[in-house]
Amino acid sequence: MQPTSGSRRYLFHALQHYSHAIPSFRAAVRSVTNENCHALFATAHLITKCSFALLAHIETQFPFPSSGITADFISHLQGGFLILETAAAWIVSGPLGGCLESPLVAKPPFALNPDDDKLARLLPHLADPVCQKALNDLRRLFAMIATPNQTISTKTLAFTWLAGLSERFLVLLAQQNTEAVIVMAHYSVLLNMVNDYWFMKGWGVRLLRQCSASTEGTAQELISWPLSLLNLDSCSAI
Repeated sequence: MQPTSGSRRYLFHALQHYSHAIPSFRAAVRSVTNENCHALFATAHLITKCSFALLAHIETQFPFPSSGITADFISHLQGGFLILETAAAWIVSGPLGGCLESPLVAKPPFALNPDDDKLARLLPHLADPVCQKALNDLRRLFAMIATPNQTISTKTLAFTWLAGLSERFLVLLAQQNTEAVIVMAHYSVLLNMVNDYWFMKGWGVRLLRQCSASTEGTAQELISWPLSLLNLDSCSAI
C-alpha cells in the first residue's frame, strides 16, 4: 500500500515522531516505576498501533523481515505487555485504569470455538513443541472470542498472541520454517477479525498472502481454511 502524494507529508511526520519516541521508550521501560508506568503504558499502546500502520505503508515482509523492523515491533509490543504485568497495581488505580481489560474466563475450553477442529487438525503436523504451543495459545484466544459475554476485546487478544510469542518461534518465522508459517497463516484469521480498525486494515489478507507464498504441497493444503475464509486461493495468494 503506497501512500498518496497528499499523505506522504503526514507519513513523514509520523515516522519522525515514531523514531523519536522509540529510544526514550526503550530506555524508560528498563526501570518501570509508579511515576512513569502510566506514560509508558500509553506509549506502548500508541507504538503498537503506529507500528501496524507504518509497516503496512512500507510493505515490510511481516513476519519474514529483511531488516530488524518487524523484530523491533514485536519487541516493543512485548515490552508494553511487560509494563502491564510489572505495574498492574499502579496502572489500575491510575488515570488509565479504565483502559485495562481482562477476559471473562482466562482458560476457556477449546470446544467453545465452533471452528476449533480447523486448528486442532494441525497438531499432528507440528513436531516442534514451540509451534504446538503457539497454536494452542491461538486456539485459546479463539475460544475466548467465542465465550458468551466476553469482557476483553478481540483487538486486545490479537495483540496478546503476538506479545506471547517465544524468541524461538520468532527465529523459526524469520527462517520461514514451514510449521511456524502454518501457525502464522491461521493467525491471519484473527487479524482479519479486527480489520475494521484503520491501523489493522488489510493485515489479515496481507499476512496470509505472504504465508501462502512460502508454502507448497501438504503445507498449502493445511492452510486451506484461512485461504477459504479470507477469500483467497493458492494462486491469487502468491
